[in-house]
Amino acid sequence: MGQAGAAEGPVLVGCDIGTGAVKTILASCDGTLLARSSAEHPMHHPRPGWAENDPDDWYRGLSRTVREALATAAVGPDRVAGLAVVCQREPVVLTDAAGTPVAPSISWTDGRATAEAAEVAARFGRDWLIETTGMSPTHGMSLAHVLWYRRHRGDLWPSVGRIRFAKDYVLRRLTGRDATDPTTASRSSLLDIRGLRWSEEICAGLGLDPGLLPPIAAPPWEPVAELPAAQAAELGLRPGLPVAMGGSDDASATLGCGAIDPGQACVGTGTAANWRTVMGDYRADHSGRGDVSPHVVPERYLYEVAIESTGSSLRWLRDVLAGPGRRCEFDELIDEAAGVACGADGLMCFPFVDGAARAPRYADAARAAYLGVASGHTRAHLVRAMLEGIAYQYRSTMSILTRPGAHPGPLSASDPIGFGDGEARSPVWTQLKADVLGTPLRVPRIADLAAAGAAILAGLAAGVFTGAADGVARLVRWDRQYDPDPGRSAAYRELAADYDLAYQRVAQTFGHTQITSSQGEA
Repeated sequence: MGQAGAAEGPVLVGCDIGTGAVKTILASCDGTLLARSSAEHPMHHPRPGWAENDPDDWYRGLSRTVREALATAAVGPDRVAGLAVVCQREPVVLTDAAGTPVAPSISWTDGRATAEAAEVAARFGRDWLIETTGMSPTHGMSLAHVLWYRRHRGDLWPSVGRIRFAKDYVLRRLTGRDATDPTTASRSSLLDIRGLRWSEEICAGLGLDPGLLPPIAAPPWEPVAELPAAQAAELGLRPGLPVAMGGSDDASATLGCGAIDPGQACVGTGTAANWRTVMGDYRADHSGRGDVSPHVVPERYLYEVAIESTGSSLRWLRDVLAGPGRRCEFDELIDEAAGVACGADGLMCFPFVDGAARAPRYADAARAAYLGVASGHTRAHLVRAMLEGIAYQYRSTMSILTRPGAHPGPLSASDPIGFGDGEARSPVWTQLKADVLGTPLRVPRIADLAAAGAAILAGLAAGVFTGAADGVARLVRWDRQYDPDPGRSAAYRELAADYDLAYQRVAQTFGHTQITSSQGEA
C-alpha cells in the first residue's frame, strides 16, 4: 500500500503509558506514521529514594495525546479501526470499591520496599520464586509495593477494594472493563507464569486476598470492549471503537520492533533500557541475570535484561542543567556533546540516579557519580560522559547476553540489533552506542516501539491483521542502520576497560552490595 492507500485506509491508535510520559501514535496499516504525540507526567519524590505517580495523570495524558495526534494528522474518527493501550507493569493502583485511588502509585524506580522484597524471598525461596514467576524478587515488583502499603499504611488498607495495575486502571476508566492480561501481571511476583494464573501459594503464604486482584481475562491481542460514547467524546474517537485488552509495554515494544520468533531481539530505551530476546518456550533463569515473561504473541516468551537509570539519568541531568523554571532540550545537549572527543577528556560518569543498578552491575546500593572532574570541563563534557557511561552499561550487558550458555534467551552478536524509543531519536547518541558496542544498530521507522506494538495489537483486535506476523510484515519498517566506526570502536574498547576498573573503586566508596559473579556480574 502506498501513500495514497495510507491517506485513505484504516488508521490504528497505539498508546504507551510509560514511566515519564504517555506516547500515542497514529499509524496506517502499511507502517506509515501519520502522527505522534507525547505528554510528560510528573514523578513525585516525597522523600529521597521514593517515586510516585498520580494515576489520573495517565488517563489525562492518554486523552490529550490521542486528541493531539488526530488533529495533527487531520484524521477523522470514522477512519480509526482500533485502539490499544500498553503500560509499564510494576506500578499498582490501590482503589476503593468505587474505583477511586486511595493512595499514589509507587513507581518501579522507588526503593522503599527493599525489606518487603527480602521478606518474600525468605518466605518462599529465591529459586522457587524464579521458577514460579519467571523473575527474581525485587523492591520494584508489584507485590513488594502492596506489602509496603499494607504494613506502613494501615490507615488506608481497610479501604482497598481492588488492586489494579496501571494499564488496567486506565482500561477501566476508558471502557468500564475490570480485568488484566498475563503480560501486564508478569512483573507482579504474583503470577504463576507456568499456568498464566494468580499464584494461590503466594497469596496464601502472605495472607493476600486473591479477590483483590483483577481477573486475568484475555490475552493482549483480543478485543475486550467497545469504546463508550462518553470516553469517545473525551478522546475524539467514535463510539463503539474496538479496544484491545493491551498489555506489557516491554513485550509490546518487542512486537513493535518486529521481534516475534525465537532468537530475535530488540532494545527498548526510556527511563530504563530493556534488552529482550524471544523464546519459544518457558525456561526460568536461576542465575538472576534476567527475567522471563509472556510475550504479546501467542506461545512466545521473552528473556529480559534491564539496565536501570538510562533515560532517567539524562533527564535528571537535563533538568539540573536547565535550572528551576527553565527548559532545556535533549537534542541541544546531545549536539553539544558531539563536539567532545571519545572519553570526554578523562571525565567518567556512573549513571545510577535511581539508586540501584541491575544489568550489568547488579548493585542494589548503586549511586550516580562523576569521576575525574577538571576545571576545563564544560556542560558538553558532563553530557558526553553521561552518554558514554550509559553506553558502557550496554556494552557489558551485551557481553552477558552473547556469552554461550549464560542464559536461556540467546542473542546473536553478528546480527544488527533493533533499537528504539527515546534514545533512538538521536543519530548522535545511537551512533555513539554502535561505536561503544562495536555492532550495527538499526532503528525502525516508528521509533516509539511500545506504541507501535500497541498499534499492531489494535489491528489484531479490529481484525485488520490476521496475526502477529502479518502485523509486523505490514507495519514495521526499518529507517536506518548505524554501523560502528572502526577507529572509535577501537578507542572505546580501551576506554571501557578503564571505566570498568574505575567502577570497582567507586563501588567500594558507595558501599555497593553486588551479587556474585555466578549471578551475572559482567
